[in-house]
Amino acid sequence: MRSQMLRLPSRSISLYVRIIGKGYPLLLMHGGLGVDHSTLLPMTRCSDTFWLIFYDHRCNGRSRGASLTSLTWDNLILDAEALRERIGISEWAVLAYYHDHSLFMQIGALLNAIKMRSRPDACIYGFQLLLKEWSIMDRLAEIAVPTLLIAGRRDFQFPPEHQMEMAKSYSNAHYEIVEQASHNPLIARPMETMKLIKQFMKL
Repeated sequence: MRSQMLRLPSRSISLYVRIIGKGYPLLLMHGGLGVDHSTLLPMTRCSDTFWLIFYDHRCNGRSRGASLTSLTWDNLILDAEALRERIGISEWAVLAYYHDHSLFMQIGALLNAIKMRSRPDACIYGFQLLLKEWSIMDRLAEIAVPTLLIAGRRDFQFPPEHQMEMAKSYSNAHYEIVEQASHNPLIARPMETMKLIKQFMKL
């Protein structure tokens, strides 16, 4: 696995990036403000199918050069686009994940093994200000690209019934439930979750 700090001159920041595998490019956007890309490392099992691009968002993990107040949705989106241009690819698929920071208390052994870099300041800032009264539910129908939503049957933070309602708002959504999983199916049931992703990508 190749790890490096990539400078993005147009964004005046440096993002910590890990790249592994071969195949169609797949950008992995970690959730949980204040954490890093290691939450998605179970996806390395797909490195025979995808060219996996892990990275730490601005103000998160090992990325450097951005002030905490620059942690906005617009900047996160523009950073990803600048990263695509910096790597030199014309298109990619995106796997984005959201989970809150308290989840990691339950999987501490795994995170210790992969040496997650926690940034509590980003977690506090994000949940107090960035996520306050934020929603794009009224704009989901504008997303025209095929979208896969994966829910854990036992997710008490975001129950599958709620996610099903959200899926109905997309114009082209595919909704799957992973049994015996809660808020993070990729960690609880990695093989089942990756099988759904591969099927969705038709690979």
